[in-house]
Amino acid sequence: MRLTYPFDLPTLPYSFESMHPCISDWTLKTHYECNHAGYVKKLNLILNTLPNLHKTALASLVLSSKGKLFNNAAQHLNHVFWWYTLKPPTILSVPDQPLLTQIQMDFGSFDNWKKDFHEKAMSIFGSGWCWTIWDKNAKKLKNETTSNATVPNFYKGRQPILVCDIWEHAYFCDYKTDRSTYVDNFFKLINWDMVSLRIKGEDKLFDLSV
Repeated sequence: MRLTYPFDLPTLPYSFESMHPCISDWTLKTHYECNHAGYVKKLNLILNTLPNLHKTALASLVLSSKGKLFNNAAQHLNHVFWWYTLKPPTILSVPDQPLLTQIQMDFGSFDNWKKDFHEKAMSIFGSGWCWTIWDKNAKKLKNETTSNATVPNFYKGRQPILVCDIWEHAYFCDYKTDRSTYVDNFFKLINWDMVSLRIKGEDKLFDLSV
């Protein structure tokens, strides 16, 4: 997947059907091929008229833009991050010991982290995203929410490590208004191996110098 113009969709590391029963294949396919693809198409159309930005990294575009350019660049970044946060529910994935120890230090227990994350996800009014962030300077994890396309601050030592999409198109056709069950099932889909790579700074998605 390209991190500069022209942008494209990432190749998903799983099939649309593999998220049953947590996410239906129709929801996943539509989310990827319509919603996410729509952001990428609009982003490229905007940038086609801005050749001075063609070599700018996606993360840098998000930090430096506003309006339609920001919305589409940020939603592309958010969705890429979201897809790679996930793995099929049939694949066992748990936090490795260093990450689990950090979660326990910062939240008291793994269950407390889930409870706090769930509460924050439920607190979002309208559409948005719920994140876990690693603050390298404070050596601390915290859960945060953002509204609409907004991305949490990811510079000066702050690294997002996982996210849950709280836009209605991510869950409404499967769960109707039951966001709570959707978030509970999200915990079964987290790719903790990817989360561990991110906390080590090995995910280039937020690299400003790509």
